[in-house]
Amino acid sequence: MLKKKLPNNFLDHLNFTTFGLGDSSYPKFNYAIRKIHKRLSQLGANEFCDRSEGDEQSPEGTDAFYSAWEEVVLSSIKTKIPFPPGLSEINEDELLPPTVEFKIHSTEPKNDQLTNQKEIAIDRNLTDKQFGQGPQQSGNMKKKKSEISERYHIVEVTGNERITADDHFQDVRKLTLKDTESSMHYKPGDTISLYPFNDKDDVELLIKILNWENCP
Repeated sequence: MLKKKLPNNFLDHLNFTTFGLGDSSYPKFNYAIRKIHKRLSQLGANEFCDRSEGDEQSPEGTDAFYSAWEEVVLSSIKTKIPFPPGLSEINEDELLPPTVEFKIHSTEPKNDQLTNQKEIAIDRNLTDKQFGQGPQQSGNMKKKKSEISERYHIVEVTGNERITADDHFQDVRKLTLKDTESSMHYKPGDTISLYPFNDKDDVELLIKILNWENCP
């Protein structure tokens, strides 16, 4: 996108809009997204609805700005891409069927189950939203290791270093992860999701609060 020789119709097949996540206490508030938006327009991309920016300094943070902008985006999408015949918009109050089924077990975990608190599951692909098929089960949600989806890896946390000053309001950490199975492959730009294990006492307390002790 930074090449000066690109024609002004290079992205004429692309429909776009942008939302900036910024903080007005910084001199160049939302500077990056403004440049990106301008460059997309220069290359012929079609802005299908007005852009917007969020300000972390707002009492409600960026969420309030995004919520208002989201309504504009969805309305513009429905105008540009109408529903096919026979299909209609799902009502916001309608509950969709769950994608994950939870079962409560009263038995204790077996020795071969994953109970090491230092182990974390990394999901390589969340597109199918099968969140419950990873190895983050404790004694109350048992699943054999052979049944764990290939989307997950078990890694060991070998380093946990705070990189912000002790008196800073944000606790930002640098985690060092060791791939114990040597099966992980990644490329620049890839991201990971970390799923730590739930504390057993917290799980038992939740079950007690919800009166699930005697559930089958």
